[in-house]
Amino acid sequence: MTTLFINRSSSRCGKCGRNADPNEKAHRMGRMEGEGCGAKFTSVSSHYFGEGIKQATRAMRPDLPWVDLAAIAVSPPVPEDDTAPVPDEQVPF
Repeated sequence: MTTLFINRSSSRCGKCGRNADPNEKAHRMGRMEGEGCGAKFTSVSSHYFGEGIKQATRAMRPDLPWVDLAAIAVSPPVPEDDTAPVPDEQVPF
């Protein structure tokens, strides 16, 4: 079970990251070159954050719930020693 990413010019499987046919229920790649990993698509999203992408993506796959990547916050790892400073590359702001 994974997210299907539908972008402006391509679609990708959230499990393996390879090209995906946005019309398939699982990553099979039946009409495209290559093999899919077989993961079942259970949600849809996009790496593209342009205006109207949610509506366009949902119109293509109304059977899958939308996952808003912009709303998911990623927390930096907690240092083992809580007195140790967090490296700059791990500070989100």
